[in-house]
Amino acid sequence: MSPLAKAAAGAGTLSVIGGGGYLAYDNLIDTGIRVLVDSGKFKETYKDTNLFGAKYGRYLVDPESSKNKEWWSGAFGRWSTFKGQDGSASKLNDAFKDDTKVKKGFGSVATDLNKVCEVAYKKAETDIKNTSNTNYEDNVWQFCSLLEGKPKFIGDNEYTNQVGKDHKDKAVSVTSTDKQNNSFWDLRNKEFFGNRNAAFKGDKSSNGTVFRDLLEGKNNVDTVKTACKKAYETDKTNGTSTPAELENDIKKFCYLVPEPAQS
Repeated sequence: MSPLAKAAAGAGTLSVIGGGGYLAYDNLIDTGIRVLVDSGKFKETYKDTNLFGAKYGRYLVDPESSKNKEWWSGAFGRWSTFKGQDGSASKLNDAFKDDTKVKKGFGSVATDLNKVCEVAYKKAETDIKNTSNTNYEDNVWQFCSLLEGKPKFIGDNEYTNQVGKDHKDKAVSVTSTDKQNNSFWDLRNKEFFGNRNAAFKGDKSSNGTVFRDLLEGKNNVDTVKTACKKAYETDKTNGTSTPAELENDIKKFCYLVPEPAQS
């Protein structure tokens, strides 16, 4: 089976739909979800690239689209369940703390979850990540993003003398089995073989890299996750430099926030 066929057959939590947006699979019912970058107002509202929404808009659910009403209702349900768990109080930021802060999933008032998230989107990334703002970033990813959590990255103690070491804290981990990591790889796979978000399509891969092998169905590489794993494990024992083509493809296909190619 070709990689494209495998990608189509192995639909996970996410799939792409024509014209923008994603499909989330919930009890076999497909619900179109619009992310922030799909909004016609995105470029104007988030022209300040320091804003959290500007940087992560491809993963954050659009707070204004009525097409997302059911998604926000589901997110509110997840928040309610989480809030009721033992020890959850210490894991919730004040913005998500209790029923006085979040009263329902979707609406037009400040205590609706979509509006709570919109406030976060419009804050500077540094404010969201400020250590004094305990759990804020975690909660925004958990209750406002398509991935339902921030994916884990390559850690400090991984890939000694291998290429992956050079991409810690930016490239998404292939060893974590957390839901958000699985969702990320599923999404990136659909983009690689699909027709949404041309920046991540497989034909943008470089000749001679493992990502081109994936596109062409060669060398037992069948998913973006597998390609990234092989790329991370590329040997650097003798201090050899990584080919620019592979570096650029890792930054394009394996990073949560892709970085421009270096010539």
